[in-house]
Amino acid sequence: MSEQFVKRFIFRRNWFQLARPLTLSASLGPMIVGFLLANRSLDLDYLLLMMFLVTGLFMQSSVNMLNDYFDFRSGQDVNRWFYSYKRHKSCPTLEQIPWVALILVGIGSLITLYMATMTTYFIIVVGIIGLGIGVWYSASPYSLAALGLGEVAGAISLGFLPVAIAFLLSDQLIWSEVLFVSFPFIALMVTMVLSNNLRDLEKDKGFRKTLPMRIGEKRGVVLLAIFLTLPYLFLIVFHLTFATSYFGVIAFIPMLLAFKVFSLFKSYEPKEKVKGMQWAGYHHWTFSTSLIVWIVLELVF
Repeated sequence: MSEQFVKRFIFRRNWFQLARPLTLSASLGPMIVGFLLANRSLDLDYLLLMMFLVTGLFMQSSVNMLNDYFDFRSGQDVNRWFYSYKRHKSCPTLEQIPWVALILVGIGSLITLYMATMTTYFIIVVGIIGLGIGVWYSASPYSLAALGLGEVAGAISLGFLPVAIAFLLSDQLIWSEVLFVSFPFIALMVTMVLSNNLRDLEKDKGFRKTLPMRIGEKRGVVLLAIFLTLPYLFLIVFHLTFATSYFGVIAFIPMLLAFKVFSLFKSYEPKEKVKGMQWAGYHHWTFSTSLIVWIVLELVF
């Protein structure tokens, strides 16, 4: 494929959609929950929190863009692109994506460096690991997704590491607490990636060897049901451990969406699986939001 030809490929949607806004809760949720529980107070450094969240948004948006870029370069999702000689102002071209992603990473890196001078430089190391995993998810023929490690990659980069950085920023790093707080987000990320892989089971053949391909679709759906359940087991343990109030009922409301996700994939119908992936995103967003609301109410009252 010549460089001249590559430059004229255009993404069918706009920049905002390329950043996949629905998935951004995957980083914001654990970041906010981690920051709140690390401080255990609403007397926070809100400027530091805002810088943390902006950095997370920039980094994840850049990774989302690069995922689509690398998928296309490897021959996948070609239907999301079209070839044109005309300029389309709102639609990204293939050659623009790496540069925009690099700019976002650069801005996020500068903010991270500033936060490191205020807290600890170890956040730079953790951030590089997370960014590296995110890019490696789809980059190269030996990407983590192609090797069937997409769920692991998501669990680490968007489940465990954001919480770890939140605790580092708060100077409250206790690894056992980080693992405990990140547990529901690890499970949620597994459901997100697993839903994506179940939806794309046929499309990925010849390109990747995803987890559902290795264990079979039926076992994949059973595994999805297990990981959809785990966040709510965490809520029960969290309630019993910290003797929280009945505000915790709020956090169980998204369980209705978890049932919806499972029922859509249990049908094994392609159209239903497409909806299932969307509902998996809604589930992550609502669980994160309801957990944040619960924690804030506990801290206020």
